[in-house]
Amino acid sequence: HYRLLGLHTLPGAIAALALLVNKDIYRVGRIFWLVTGIVTWGGMLWSGGRTPVIALGVAVVGWAVLSPVLVRRELLRFSGLLLIAGLALSAAFWTPNPELGWWHAIGRTATAASTGSVSQLSSTRTDFWLAVVQRAKDALWFGHGPDAYRFLTPKLDGQQPHNFILQFWLDLGVVGAVPLLVLLGGALVFGWRQTLQTKSPMAQAWLAVLTASLVAGLLDGVFYHLLAFLPAMLAVGVAIVFISRPVPPALSSQTPKLIVGFASLVSLVHLCVFYLVAVAPPPAPTSWQARTVRIFPSTTFGLWRWLDDWQQTHPADVLEWTRWAQTHSPNPVFFHVYAADLLKAQGHRAEAKTELEAALAEAHWSVRPSIEARLRDLPAPGR
Repeated sequence: HYRLLGLHTLPGAIAALALLVNKDIYRVGRIFWLVTGIVTWGGMLWSGGRTPVIALGVAVVGWAVLSPVLVRRELLRFSGLLLIAGLALSAAFWTPNPELGWWHAIGRTATAASTGSVSQLSSTRTDFWLAVVQRAKDALWFGHGPDAYRFLTPKLDGQQPHNFILQFWLDLGVVGAVPLLVLLGGALVFGWRQTLQTKSPMAQAWLAVLTASLVAGLLDGVFYHLLAFLPAMLAVGVAIVFISRPVPPALSSQTPKLIVGFASLVSLVHLCVFYLVAVAPPPAPTSWQARTVRIFPSTTFGLWRWLDDWQQTHPADVLEWTRWAQTHSPNPVFFHVYAADLLKAQGHRAEAKTELEAALAEAHWSVRPSIEARLRDLPAPGR
């Protein structure tokens, strides 16, 4: 999505500013960091997203307020220079695409503000925030599980709630969300407090990245998209190390290593499952590959390749697998429609109608017209 460019370049915009202001961190000429900063800020502004601009503004202002006077002057001077040059550079790559460019972002905001609609001003975020709150209440304490937003029906806009607090609550419930929020908030607050004493320019830069990431995460998917998530977690780690006292070797624990090892193993299994489903030649329904996917169904992306192949080689298994996929896929609508087509071809009109009605109930509003058209095209009873 176009806005991801802005989220991905946001940490880079702060890094360029930090290296420009604190030239002693890396002894490279300021011209180099100035050019780097202009390109990075220009790319962020060209993406047309308002969230990274807001997050960058909050981070830079907070960074300046909590910095010594001389550093504050440098921050304001160079951030103003980068902003002006970034605006000019991005404008040089003007595009009529209404989703790209800061000039279109200003136009969209002005249009939405003139309507007085909070939903339009927030790009409908408030609509699915309210929907997420209602769903989170259904599993208040322990949540619905990871990626729960993608499995909500009927389908909501996007792939995540565009707010990390709601995402944690929906996925993990109060029991899981509160410790994570305490960790993030503690890293931010105590990290900035520690920098007031040490005046460490490197720590301040990382805390500015963390500040921007958290602000952006309240409005978009920083904790969902990998290239925005990684620098945010690096910033959390730097903040925790910065405010922590050294632990004697005798008191160190093996628990972190065990956790990392287990997480790596799970990731490896998922990688294998993804390769089997999305890339490798379709196996037989009773093969070890198929059984592995049934035991560890971390993805159904590409499963239609198997179903298409089995219609020729194992037709008796296709419908059962299709219905299994409906309960494990974040996009069950596709597999309801797939089952409906199978049943229609076999002459089972009533069952095909049931599958399409299930798809209609779970579908995003934008695809419902096509499902309704399929319902109308079903042959009349008795034909």
